[in-house]
Amino acid sequence: MRGAKILASMACVLAPLGCGDGESPAEVASSGGAGGQAGAGGAVGVQISGLSAPVEVSFDDRGIPSMSCQTNADCIATLGYFHARDRFVQMDLRRRISTGRLSQVIAEGLRNAALNIDVENRGRYSTRTGEPLESSIVEKSDAETQAMMEAYSRGVNAWIADVKAGRNGAQFPREYQHTGLLDYDAARIPEWTPSDCVATILALVDSLTNRAGVEIERGRHRAELKARFGDVQGETMFRDLFDIRPDIDSPILPGFGSATASLWHAPNRSVISGNPALPPGPGPHRGLLDPLLPSPERETGIGSNNWVVSPDKSATGNAFLSNDPHLGMSNPALAYLAQLDSKTHGTGDLHVAGMTFAGMPFVLIGQNEHLAWGATNSNFDLTDVYVEEVSADEGSVTFKNSQVPIIEKKVSFTFSDGSSVERELQFVPHHGPVLPRKSASDPMMTLRWTGNDIDTDVNFLMKLAKAKDVFEAQTALKSITGVGSNWVVADVSGNIGYFPYNRVPKRPWATGYSPASGVEAVPWLPLDGRGDFEWESYYSYDELPQVINPDLGYVATANNDMTGALFDGDPTDAPHGVFQTNIEAGYRHRRIMDLLGATDAHDMASMEALVSDTHSLIGEQLVPHLLTAASSLSLSAAGQKVLSALAQWKFGCPTGLTGTDGAKAPLVSDAAVLQESAGCAAFHVVLLDINHATVDDEGVIGERGPNLVVVKMLKGEPTLEGGEYWDDVDTPVVETKDDILTASFDAAGEYLVKALGDDETQWAWGRIHTVTLRSDLDTASGGLVHDFNEYGFANDGGMFTVDVANPTDDITQAEGAAMRFVCEAKPDRPHCTIQLPGGESSHPDSPHYLDMLPDYLANVSRPLPMDVDAERESAETTMVLTPAP
Repeated sequence: MRGAKILASMACVLAPLGCGDGESPAEVASSGGAGGQAGAGGAVGVQISGLSAPVEVSFDDRGIPSMSCQTNADCIATLGYFHARDRFVQMDLRRRISTGRLSQVIAEGLRNAALNIDVENRGRYSTRTGEPLESSIVEKSDAETQAMMEAYSRGVNAWIADVKAGRNGAQFPREYQHTGLLDYDAARIPEWTPSDCVATILALVDSLTNRAGVEIERGRHRAELKARFGDVQGETMFRDLFDIRPDIDSPILPGFGSATASLWHAPNRSVISGNPALPPGPGPHRGLLDPLLPSPERETGIGSNNWVVSPDKSATGNAFLSNDPHLGMSNPALAYLAQLDSKTHGTGDLHVAGMTFAGMPFVLIGQNEHLAWGATNSNFDLTDVYVEEVSADEGSVTFKNSQVPIIEKKVSFTFSDGSSVERELQFVPHHGPVLPRKSASDPMMTLRWTGNDIDTDVNFLMKLAKAKDVFEAQTALKSITGVGSNWVVADVSGNIGYFPYNRVPKRPWATGYSPASGVEAVPWLPLDGRGDFEWESYYSYDELPQVINPDLGYVATANNDMTGALFDGDPTDAPHGVFQTNIEAGYRHRRIMDLLGATDAHDMASMEALVSDTHSLIGEQLVPHLLTAASSLSLSAAGQKVLSALAQWKFGCPTGLTGTDGAKAPLVSDAAVLQESAGCAAFHVVLLDINHATVDDEGVIGERGPNLVVVKMLKGEPTLEGGEYWDDVDTPVVETKDDILTASFDAAGEYLVKALGDDETQWAWGRIHTVTLRSDLDTASGGLVHDFNEYGFANDGGMFTVDVANPTDDITQAEGAAMRFVCEAKPDRPHCTIQLPGGESSHPDSPHYLDMLPDYLANVSRPLPMDVDAERESAETTMVLTPAP
């Protein structure tokens, strides 16, 4: 939302361009596209400088490349070429976003909006003293990592050279030929550098670890509630409406650090002295990266699942691993699949396969010959926002009773016509970048974020790629300082491990809170910046939650509470200190743990069934209460249909359709499946209506789906300090629970009848719950360029299901699994399967444009290539890349 507001001014300029609504939806996915792959024709002549020997690349029937190389660097350079060939817009936009170079390609009429974005993002992606963060990280990387980034850059630049020379079928991407928004051509593509490799990942790391936006929004909502309802009632309402405890208690490592849980609310704190009051209203924007890479605090679909299972719980005597990272549903897909092998026929020591990230020369999630690994967002609290006391001349801030000069950096920004302007960026050295102010009357706020101090993180990727067991993987992961992930690993010897390694700040003032201290502050709100609420140091990695070969026989993560510290809504009373202040609701993790514990005979089938599970645990918990409450209501005929559908529901969420086209696919013939589909549709629509009717008037919907207040009131839990919130304070009458539920059931029924027909037994969830694959240009422009989107794919799952498919307010799905990755670590090597929501190529005329999407929507996996000889034998096409003279 915030990023879209920045670009709202573009709408007036782009409106006359007539951006289309795209083609008919699932037809594209079903056919897999047509024609040859753009940029691939004549590629037998591809040459890359620095190759030590020819590289043979075999492409399977889905276009996944398997590279047989002489050296590690040869494989990495080749990966760079194919990333650029298949995903250049994706990787080029990523580097521009993070380095403040978007203005270089934006048309003249939009340059001011682009400049504002560039200025803000250049400040964010800097060190705390104002140096470019990507350059700092490259400098602090080890020699091997730097060499791999150099090799990758050579591969990318070989493709760029082919585009400029018009050879090997390389073409300037279609998206970049969008007139009106862009002013860009092939001749102006800048060379790729190692710093660009790092820049491409910074916005993703930011979206997963930087909580500044949500902390500021909370602070402003707190001020708004107090302004509307008075200090005492407003503070009470704030604690209820912004309660940080999970909906359902399900920790990753129960009992870690002797954390205890309470069934009641946290102490009644005023949280005044250390958390300064902010002006009421929504928080400031964060810039272009918001729509490009949605933040976990803003959308319920962002998150991830992963788990590992030991041989003791396995039918085969082998360990298992599963991972499905949840991010924006994009076109092209976030992941690019590849196999890199310099061992079998070369002299290198690299043989990996899995998810690569266009712009980065490594496998992020995947396998080697000895182990497999996966990652989810840890939801560690790695951010604080400080409200600064500024001197009269605004040249310094007060810190520990002294004046500290504000660092001012002059930075030049270039436009598409070659002209440039200079802007000044500000940094407070002990905190970080000065955040943009919404208005001149806003206080100066700064960001303290572990991301601004990242240094050795990139090193872990090559170390992990060559690790031979869980223990070597653990060592490799200790290179991480700011990525903020829960890593799970399973090896061929049957070992499993969980390692959420990151620099986690120690906040001594927020640990072991005592009212007698006279100082009150919580780290999930903006803090007084004068020096009383600083980070002392970081927890050692040995102090963080982690486990190798757990007694339970498995461990799972789902962006949830690690230790149970938030079960009472107050992590400051946990004996281990504050690790997390923002977590997911807990339903996914509880469901995963229930199914992992249901048998001691897991196999690949049970793993793939679990990652595809669409059972609604929130529905199972809430529907009995809804049925009881609604049974005495005077509902309309349409509202009665909702009640009827809910009464028959067994909490599954199938689409109810025989295909993936939400508009055209026929209904399934199985009445039981349709019944589940109808119940799922009824539940989601009525719950969203109840949520809006209950808390819209208080100015907040909820950060993780339905507000916890709504869940508690529907369950009848007596844990709300402010009583009940059924009344709409914006109307002169006092609404009751019955009033709100009646209106919500009737509104939901009216919507569903209009959308799906009068017969509630025929309501197909997939008709309204559809996925749009948004192009990077559409997300980057705040939703103004629809030409390259793909629309209307019916998908199963729902709110907080393991196969995550949380609906937005219009019931469609915007986020989901960026891939599904399941492995069995057999004695010879891990054998893994993969699902991808799209295809390897971003070019519509390629046969590998969206060709893996139908299987993804049907939860059908395919083996991940991990044998270059087998891939050569079965290859759809083969290419040989040679050293440039």
